[in-house]
Amino acid sequence: MSFSALLDHVASVFRLTESKAVIYGETIKSYAIPLGGDDLACTFTRRATSQGTLPGGIRAVGDRSMYFQVGFEFADRDVVKLKSGPVGFQGPQLLLVESFATPKGHHVELRVTEFEGQLP
Repeated sequence: MSFSALLDHVASVFRLTESKAVIYGETIKSYAIPLGGDDLACTFTRRATSQGTLPGGIRAVGDRSMYFQVGFEFADRDVVKLKSGPVGFQGPQLLLVESFATPKGHHVELRVTEFEGQLP
């Protein structure tokens, strides 16, 4: 069995962009899909812990790991939107990239947490 056979989800990557407004010159921040960052095959794990105390009470917390094929260059603070998956997938889900590595050269491993913001 090859590694690509395990990639049963589809995701898009969003990266924070900044631009200057023409009239008043204020900085406008938004998220955009970088070149090659749409419809990437991936898989991910469940949360490392199931509940925790955060501002607003007890809710689901914990790190997750995601796995992609080598080819797309990830960056810290990218947002991954899981769009589809196998039967039973509930989505879309938004996950924030905290770190990434290419441990064996044939896949990219991301450490991600829940993303609290909104995407366009």
